[in-house]
Amino acid sequence: MEQPIGLIVCGGQSTRMGKDKSLLDYHGLAQRYYLYDLLQPLCKKVFLSCNSEQAGGIDAGHAFIVDDEKYKNTGPMAALLTVFEQYPNDSLFVIACDHPFIRKEDLLQLLDSRDNIADAVCFFNESAKVYEPLLAVYEKKIAATVLENFNLRQYSLQAVLIQVNACKVCPQEMQRIRSIDTMSDHLSALEEIKRETAE
Repeated sequence: MEQPIGLIVCGGQSTRMGKDKSLLDYHGLAQRYYLYDLLQPLCKKVFLSCNSEQAGGIDAGHAFIVDDEKYKNTGPMAALLTVFEQYPNDSLFVIACDHPFIRKEDLLQLLDSRDNIADAVCFFNESAKVYEPLLAVYEKKIAATVLENFNLRQYSLQAVLIQVNACKVCPQEMQRIRSIDTMSDHLSALEEIKRETAE
């Protein structure tokens, strides 16, 4: 299948963390740039999806797309709708900036799970029985469904994935798809990554 566009979602409010999660450093550089580099060889192009305030601080050499104002206050759905509108013939490989443990093999697992039938493939948390909407490939044919939900003021990507019966992918290790959303979790994650690196 054709390579998707890589989209790193950075535009959240980060209210629980208290600072911009995309700028946290787990691997020697800001997380958004770490993920950008990780996705680069797997995608036809990669964009940082950000809000207008973040856009001015993005380092040169990193392409970005600012969420369209008309999709404001819809959460990560804004990122998908903005990019689908600009690139209607492309699928999107979406990853949030708050997954510091994700590895290349996890991303390849998602890509290898794509087929010509499913509207999306997504990591699935079996114990919680929920999709991980920001660790997913959204095929271009799902764009109409996302827009339809937006017009109905239904902004949950979880609901979209359920609606289209997205392909569920069980990760090789659940620990690697954890999101880190608070400062205490961030500090613990730093220690964990430091230990893993030392081993």
